[in-house]
Amino acid sequence: MLKGIDWLAKSFDGDSLAVISKDGKRGYINRYTAEIEIPLQYDAAWIFSENVAGVCAGDSVFFIDHTGKPINSKKYLRVKTFNDYVYHGEYAPIPKNGKVGLVDKTGDWTVKPEYDKITATEKNMWIAQVDDKYGVLSNEGVLIIPCEYPDVRVNSGNGITVTLADNSKKRFDYDGSLLDGFMVDNVYMLEYYIDEYNNEGNRITKYANIYRYEVGDFVGLMDLDGKPITPPIYWSIECISPNIFNCYIPNAGASILLDRKGNKIND
Repeated sequence: MLKGIDWLAKSFDGDSLAVISKDGKRGYINRYTAEIEIPLQYDAAWIFSENVAGVCAGDSVFFIDHTGKPINSKKYLRVKTFNDYVYHGEYAPIPKNGKVGLVDKTGDWTVKPEYDKITATEKNMWIAQVDDKYGVLSNEGVLIIPCEYPDVRVNSGNGITVTLADNSKKRFDYDGSLLDGFMVDNVYMLEYYIDEYNNEGNRITKYANIYRYEVGDFVGLMDLDGKPITPPIYWSIECISPNIFNCYIPNAGASILLDRKGNKIND
């Protein structure tokens, strides 16, 4: 039994070597035999992934194999606020001069360090960030979705979903080709009250032959053919009459009236 370890971190891909820390130094232990296979000699170390691991000596980060030998001659200046010196697929994110890129296992830049942030996601793909906009890099480091969306999600089996500035969503395939140009979460037929009552004394409603659709926390109007009349930019929509709709504006404490074509009634 190995005693006095400060902490241990296992790999997410089941690699036999786990990072251990003791007295400010890092090394690697075989998680099945409990033997130290790479001595505690590094100032920082990250988990093994794709059979390699990032380690730091002084202010230099480099990558080693299971024997502790560097996989190439490249070294990178450590950025202490960056904690993802880990290969995801064939590439690892590396920061340089305030930006982030991807390097291959030869240590060369596959993606130049020109993004504010690069985050590993499903299928060894990457979400890239420039300012407050997001895009997607393929598992080969190719930008397939440009960095122009407020939100991007790479799903494990259903393609890539992007959110536009007007809260609407699109879905792309993993090669960046468009699959669905208009996506919704729920659809409801809108109803309005008329000045008639049923036998129980309840006011009667009728359908306005127009839909309210939901995307996340927002709603919009949609016609009977399934085509959007308005983007999903409202918090709620109430049907006043067959041709008048009360649309609540987010964070405004007020609403506007639209006709069934999406035009403002009191512009």
